[in-house]
Amino acid sequence: MRLPWLLLFLVYLVNTQEGFQVSLQTGSEKSSLSPNSYIEYSAPIPPATTFTACVWFNIHYYSFSSNYIWQYCTLKTDGGIMPICTSFGFKQNLRSSAQDIDMLLTIHGELTKVVVSKEYIYQRTWNHACWIHGKGMEILFSNGNLVATVNSTMEAQNNSPFPAAAEMKDSAFILGQDQGKLRSGFSIRKMFQGSLSELNIWDEELTEDEILNMNKCKAFPKGNIVTWEKGNLKLNEAEFKIVSNKTNFCIKKEFYVFPKKIELKEASDNCVSMGGQVAAPTNEEENIKILELIKEYPECMTNGNSLAWIGVEKKANTATWKQVGRPDNNALFNKLQPDRIKELENDAEDICLAMKSDGSWNIFQDCYSVTNSIP
Repeated sequence: MRLPWLLLFLVYLVNTQEGFQVSLQTGSEKSSLSPNSYIEYSAPIPPATTFTACVWFNIHYYSFSSNYIWQYCTLKTDGGIMPICTSFGFKQNLRSSAQDIDMLLTIHGELTKVVVSKEYIYQRTWNHACWIHGKGMEILFSNGNLVATVNSTMEAQNNSPFPAAAEMKDSAFILGQDQGKLRSGFSIRKMFQGSLSELNIWDEELTEDEILNMNKCKAFPKGNIVTWEKGNLKLNEAEFKIVSNKTNFCIKKEFYVFPKKIELKEASDNCVSMGGQVAAPTNEEENIKILELIKEYPECMTNGNSLAWIGVEKKANTATWKQVGRPDNNALFNKLQPDRIKELENDAEDICLAMKSDGSWNIFQDCYSVTNSIP
């Protein structure tokens, strides 16, 4: 049986402070990618040996190689044409079956790689990351989770990430690109494709409570090494966008429609990769909201018995309904009639669900077969 499946996923919002974001390389066509898309931080950079760097970032697409969010490079006064850099970036590990994310923490040209589960970094929704460098340790927080505490390299311990002006003849703090040479040598293979906001760097180690308050959008403090202000940024093939409410980085629940025929496993994987899940209504109001949203897409209304996947399923020989893609989470709402739910307890087949044109739910078996596809 082939199903016209509609893929929906949800993400999460909260409560009003105006701000701004900068967007780089957000076009969908590879032919539109430009190595000249970057932002330079133009304010003076004071010296520091310890720092905390925090940033909000929204990944639109992963680049071919590394993705650099920011990089501070210097040329020493004692000669040399190659810059020595401190930088923060990431790389999607496509060779790993889990497709984890390699976080790239570089101090004075020496790389520390931290492997982070993709559960802690999302695509196409806002992420918050903080990196603490100090006291011989590199500490990384991702979306409020302490994901790594590792020893600093000897190079990082013996050299300042932000040297004094007397120690260098030039420097450049660049957002969105890797500097092969100072302010140049950019490559589309190592650029950041997405949006950035509230990049701030302090000359001290922030506490976990301070970091969690930022992650929960309770505070937006400004750094004293790098301060997120429009006047400090020079844009090149990038754009400013007003953020009417910065607390929206901490997302409320939203539903999105992808009018594409797709089987449930692929639908779930796609949703999780973008920071959400196949939509699982938690009450009748949400169920109606999803139905009304689907009706805005005529191509999804051709099969009244199966408009869209519902993110609720029950595995064979079990009685508990779970959220698709989140096997540890029980479903909070079920549109099936109580007697039908009872009848399906311990059924020998996997059971998955689709929304019908009247808002009720339809039952399907052999849920993860490629022959079952819905937009």
